[in-house]
Amino acid sequence: MASRKLNRVRIRHRQRDGYHLLTSPDVPGLLLSSKDLARALLQLPGLIETLLYANRGIACRVELSAPPPVLPPSEIELLPAA
Repeated sequence: MASRKLNRVRIRHRQRDGYHLLTSPDVPGLLLSSKDLARALLQLPGLIETLLYANRGIACRVELSAPPPVLPPSEIELLPAA
């Protein structure tokens, strides 16, 4: 069965004291902090998958809509679990 896009997750990006802070109004509890934005963006999908499953029972595969550093930290795509 082919995967289909279910939703988009909004990611908010702020910088403070040399750190990139990533949060989301769509994923309660999400807070990722790193000095390396590209590295944080690569870690983000796994963290979102874990939080969605733990907090809402949603099993999904999360993919960035574009690879870092092309992706502005504004949204990522959620795909259903295989």
